[in-house]
Amino acid sequence: MELPIAPVGRIIKNAGAERVSSEAEEVLTKILEEKGQKIAFNAIELAKHSGRTTVKEKDMVISIENYHNCNINHVDSSTANITQKIEINNFNELYKKIDGKKNSDEIKQRVNVIEMELNNEQIDKLKIKSSMDWLKDNAIGIAAIVAPLISKAFGA
Repeated sequence: MELPIAPVGRIIKNAGAERVSSEAEEVLTKILEEKGQKIAFNAIELAKHSGRTTVKEKDMVISIENYHNCNINHVDSSTANITQKIEINNFNELYKKIDGKKNSDEIKQRVNVIEMELNNEQIDKLKIKSSMDWLKDNAIGIAAIVAPLISKAFGA
């Protein structure tokens, strides 16, 4: 683990817990690390798309704002593995965010290709990559929202 466990225990206590087990501290530490890495990965992608090697505050803010689409459905406390499930309402919410944007019809078409592929038994990764590349070039904010959904589908 990269994060120190003791401060995480203090976070739990500051939230109101009288006592905190070491297992609880470890599970929360693991979750914070995994979520933090995913948020950081998406922020790095935003910086790269902007032609920068430096991740700026705005990259991190956008990545954090878009991360709300990731839901933890189950935590196995013995190994602190996180399993996630894509819920269709994430895409429905995404389509609502697309309304009114420049190229909204094309953006919706690309997002729909990704959504359909993620729901197929045999996923065509090339279709997903092609649509994501287009989104990164033409709708970076939408690409940042879609990226965690794809990551979840592949268990990343």
